[in-house]
Amino acid sequence: MGWTQLQPSIHREADIQGHFNTWQQPAQRRRRAGAPDWLEDLQDIVPQKHFSTKLGYGFYPDVLATSRNQQLVLELKCARKYEPLALAEALHHAWMLSHTIKEGGVEHGRGPWIPVLVTQYSTWLRAAVAQLRAGKLEHESLRYIELTTLWAGDAARDPLIWFDDPFTGWDGEHPVPPPALPVGLVAEGNWYHVKDTKTWICVKDPMKTRVAVWTVPYLMLTQGPGPEEILTWDGGVGGFNRYLLWAPKKGNDKDKVSVAL
Repeated sequence: MGWTQLQPSIHREADIQGHFNTWQQPAQRRRRAGAPDWLEDLQDIVPQKHFSTKLGYGFYPDVLATSRNQQLVLELKCARKYEPLALAEALHHAWMLSHTIKEGGVEHGRGPWIPVLVTQYSTWLRAAVAQLRAGKLEHESLRYIELTTLWAGDAARDPLIWFDDPFTGWDGEHPVPPPALPVGLVAEGNWYHVKDTKTWICVKDPMKTRVAVWTVPYLMLTQGPGPEEILTWDGGVGGFNRYLLWAPKKGNDKDKVSVAL
């Protein structure tokens, strides 16, 4: 049993596109963790299909898919500086697909489509989506997923992709710890289960609702990607943070990993 420290990295958008194009393949499922249930259920995936409009231009949605009888249009952004552009693109594509487009020379609407942002961490996007939610925009009107690409120091191995929906909340009245903690993990605080995921978050003081932009230290824990493996992140704003992978018979043995909340 042991811990391995992982290093975050900017990943190429084309590689993330490839991951979604083959989302349901077993090899891909072993490379990711943290995806909410509705994202794991993606079906009927269509990558980068061209659509033309009556306005004289066309566009290529990154991914079209279905999940639980809903139509989703995913906009992928992995370029740091350009993440905020994903919001306008996703909303544009969803509106055009839901109303009048041209496909094969025939004009028709194909709605409703739900826009989904898939980006690396961006405070700009988190705050923008939080503002929309404060104005009563429903979760089903716009979904937002963040991803972090993690390497174990071996360039020959595929990276792990950790997904998170920062706007999926928890039951603040009933803290609940994970079913299993990694051996040696010491974290004193309040555990909350993120709905429809295999993710838990630990904070020092009780927190009724999950915040969009964090200002206090916290610990995030996700089961997977492999059997008995667990990913953790702990840290705070502008300070120390680290990604760790706990797995049986892997990594460097450590008696204890302490988390300061």
